[in-house]
Amino acid sequence: MMDVGALTSLAVIAGVASYLQTVTGFAFGLVFMGTIAATGMIGIEDGATIVSILVMVNGTQILVTNWRHVSLKSFLQIVPVALAATVAGALLLPFLLAKSLVWLKFILGLVVIVSSLRLLHAPASAPGFPRGPAMTLSGLAGGIMGGMFAIPGPPIVYVIHRYLRTYPEIRATLVAIFSTIIGFRLVFSSLVASPSAGILVTSLLLVPVAITVTALAQRYPPPLTARMMTAITVFLLVLIGLILMLPAVASLF
Repeated sequence: MMDVGALTSLAVIAGVASYLQTVTGFAFGLVFMGTIAATGMIGIEDGATIVSILVMVNGTQILVTNWRHVSLKSFLQIVPVALAATVAGALLLPFLLAKSLVWLKFILGLVVIVSSLRLLHAPASAPGFPRGPAMTLSGLAGGIMGGMFAIPGPPIVYVIHRYLRTYPEIRATLVAIFSTIIGFRLVFSSLVASPSAGILVTSLLLVPVAITVTALAQRYPPPLTARMMTAITVFLLVLIGLILMLPAVASLF
């Protein structure tokens, strides 16, 4: 069991991540994983477990009142291939950890930065049903990222923003897809290697934070446009990504 200071820091990170996830439909895993990897507060595998549990809580809470907005066709086009790719990503993580933690953080930082900038320039919604190949490829890429770092968001966010029409539909569909992928990752990873009791206890202690912040964000949304909130989120993520990449870059000199 970690000390009070570390637990408090995780609670703050979880609160910020829950807020951004609730108002934008993405970013929980990017914010949480990027921050804990940059600070070295806990291990990447333990962080991914905590993210998985809290994303499930956040997603369930959002979908209770928004499930009708989910695009079932988009969900079914993405999720099956994403679940298969999640297995590959989850099995790849221990291998990369054994090779080099510094360069694994570099990869995570690069993923965070590139994905964030891509999200910032996601094209406006377009009418019409989502194209199958685009959905399938986003599910493949998102599943691998989800399996490795519990952050399946960026490729899927881009495609969903490209092809779905309304913000409620986009947000609900993203939350449903992410919750399914992350829930599957949690079950699969637990079967391969059970998480420690300490991490499970920590996750449970953070659940009230996620529930409270999610409820507040839904009841009192920020007085900013969705575009402005996305820009703020991307700025924070790019900063986190740069911090993650610095140790590997410094090791070259």
